[in-house]
Amino acid sequence: MKLKYLNMVIMVLSFSILNGAPPPEEITVAEGTTYNSSITTTDIDVVVYPAARVIGDIETTSGDVHLSENSRVKRIITSSGNVFLDKGSKVDQTITTDGGTIRVREGATANGNVITETGDIRGTGAIFKKDVRNRHGDIMLKTGTYVKGNVEILNRGHGDDLPPVEIYLGQGVYVKGKVTAQHVGDNVDLVMNGAEVNGQINKVNVMGDNDGDSGQGDDDEEEEEDEEGGGKKKKK
Repeated sequence: MKLKYLNMVIMVLSFSILNGAPPPEEITVAEGTTYNSSITTTDIDVVVYPAARVIGDIETTSGDVHLSENSRVKRIITSSGNVFLDKGSKVDQTITTDGGTIRVREGATANGNVITETGDIRGTGAIFKKDVRNRHGDIMLKTGTYVKGNVEILNRGHGDDLPPVEIYLGQGVYVKGKVTAQHVGDNVDLVMNGAEVNGQINKVNVMGDNDGDSGQGDDDEEEEEDEEGGGKKKKK
């Protein structure tokens, strides 16, 4: 059965504002339901619970977007919010954020380009069907992540004072396309630890990996159980 569960959430939100009560901390799409439109908000987080689906886009200004296990969304757009894809979840088109970090877990699929300006992009056992692009943040791909397109650092201005950014490709990672920066002077370090790149490696500084982990830590340490929804929700 398809339910517009979000309509109830919006009604509750409007009632709370009219009566002076604080707004809810998050907008939710209930487990196993389908919402047939887009969701647009400012600073409120959006949580799509397990096996739920949003036919339209999710767009926020500073709110985070969390897809629980086996949920699905058309497209995600944020300005500074973080994006988290749990196991088996799927985004049909692009994921775009200016300042947020994008995390994609094992078995989750991004069918469109994944793009951020200053946040990190992190994937563990993830599937990226197109390009993974960043500008001023790191790209950290681990444990069997698959990228069908390119892994790319966008034009950073190639100045002498640019802080370095890192592309890390861990054990079992496979990139079918290129690993590249747009300019030699974009100050991009590439660390490979048991990864395979089918395309060319261009305009990056190829570094050694002495400890096999590049110091980036384990993404799972930054998550906590969401007991009510049966999924994971990241710590803030």
